[in-house]
Amino acid sequence: MTNQIIIVGRLVHDCVEYATTDEKFFTTFTIANNENKEKVNFIDCKAFGEIGKAIKRYCKKGSLVLVKGKLRQEKYQTKDQENRSKYVVIVDSIDFLSNTETGKSE
Repeated sequence: MTNQIIIVGRLVHDCVEYATTDEKFFTTFTIANNENKEKVNFIDCKAFGEIGKAIKRYCKKGSLVLVKGKLRQEKYQTKDQENRSKYVVIVDSIDFLSNTETGKSE
């Protein structure tokens, strides 16, 4: 089966970098994608390794990006022990569509 997603959007907030217990890094960010004038989708993304570091370095709130990756369901528990899940795009590659200094489209 194929699991591939390609989406264009703007970063909703600055990226956040995390380190795992085995000292591997990943970056999380959310992009807003306008389906039409009235419907906006907010997509959580996670990037590992060098891709994550590049995103953290070159992207900020408002940056326009094209993300290619896989859709993954992540399960977690709330503080009240309720089981929840959400879908996250695991980034395989990213194209920076904004000027890295201004965040504006070129």
